Amino acid sequence: MTFADGMTVTIQSAGLKPASAYAAGAVEGKIAAVQITVTNEGEEVVDAAGVSALTASAGETGTPAPSAADEGITNPTLGSILPGETKTGVFGYGLSAIDAQKVQLEIYGNNFDDRVVFTGAIS
Repeated sequence: MTFADGMTVTIQSAGLKPASAYAAGAVEGKIAAVQITVTNEGEEVVDAAGVSALTASAGETGTPAPSAADEGITNPTLGSILPGETKTGVFGYGLSAIDAQKVQLEIYGNNFDDRVVFTGAIS
């Protein structure tokens, strides 16, 4: 998805990752992870805070998906992105394997008025 300001957002499933003993929010010993890449193809600095503040729901009922974290799954704040630059972060959710088969992520653009909804599975 490319927003009007040139911010392009790509989401890929990073799979159901085994959780370490230090993980927060894991379900069934795993964390459902997605990799989000943001590229600024515009001419002005963009603020990717809306990407970092994404909301997620999952399962047949669309239950809010709680954040989860572990080594390499840090749910980062992507911050400002200069023209031509790209930032990538891995975001985690505490979901069962069944709920991870139907996930909806809502991401906001630079001004929080624009938004896009991604749907798919994390497997």
